[in-house]
Amino acid sequence: MTREEVKDQLAKNPLVWECTDPFDRDGDSVIDHYAEIVEISADADVYYTIREMFDDNGSRTRAVLYLTTVDVVQHMYSPYEVVLSVYDNISVDDIKEIAEDHRLDFICRMLGVKE
Repeated sequence: MTREEVKDQLAKNPLVWECTDPFDRDGDSVIDHYAEIVEISADADVYYTIREMFDDNGSRTRAVLYLTTVDVVQHMYSPYEVVLSVYDNISVDDIKEIAEDHRLDFICRMLGVKE
């Protein structure tokens, strides 16, 4: 299988993004955009999360792309988040494309596809 064939297969099932309402996190106004990558079990999932942070005037100060794991049974713990990249002046749609590219790279590595 080639990288292009993997990309064609993934295009049949693109990431489906959802969005939270604005909420407060450590004094910042935040909106999370998230797309499930895989359900590990009935209780645990892995997501891409794009977190937009806004200042008091409503201007976005930055956006961060995370790989996030959530275990709903162990809800006493916060989700585990790995920062993949931080952005200042790039649109959410562009970050979503970066997440799709990351997913392609990740799956090709898992399958051993090098071309």
